Amino acid sequence: MVESPAKPAAKANSDDFVPPSYPEAHLLWHIAKKGFQAGSLGGVAVSAAYALATRNRDPGAFLRRVGYGAMAGTALSSSLAAVKFTQIDKDGFHDRVYRLHYNTSQQRTDSFAWAGGLLGLVAAVVLLPEGGPGWAVAMVGGSGVGSALGVLAHVATRPPEQVYPNKALHELVRDD
Repeated sequence: MVESPAKPAAKANSDDFVPPSYPEAHLLWHIAKKGFQAGSLGGVAVSAAYALATRNRDPGAFLRRVGYGAMAGTALSSSLAAVKFTQIDKDGFHDRVYRLHYNTSQQRTDSFAWAGGLLGLVAAVVLLPEGGPGWAVAMVGGSGVGSALGVLAHVATRPPEQVYPNKALHELVRDD
């Protein structure tokens, strides 16, 4: 097990972390999920703006656009991860997977996104006629809408101990 200086105090004596056999795959899966969530959020925003601007009220077209956004986000994040992985050693992968294991806010985000994605998929299956144009992409879009709503629900309802400033943005505005 790789020790980490960022280990939370509450988990300091916990031995429940079992490192995965393939930390690279574990990390890539995490990055692909984040790409899907980001692509879904972007797809919902762009598709909603497009639908309002063109007055297109077709739910199938809206879901297809969201689906393409979700797939693009997944492909882009996975491709960028593959390039970045060439610069990370085995200990780096283990460390990142270890940190993800103890990141409760990240786990909560993923749980909300998965639940929302599943509900969105079920809603799309029920509401759209099977076999229509781009039906499979619309199903991905339904899952994307649900995932985006799940992420937003997490952000709106997260506990106070999980509300903290974005560390990456903080680094951009440092004055030291």
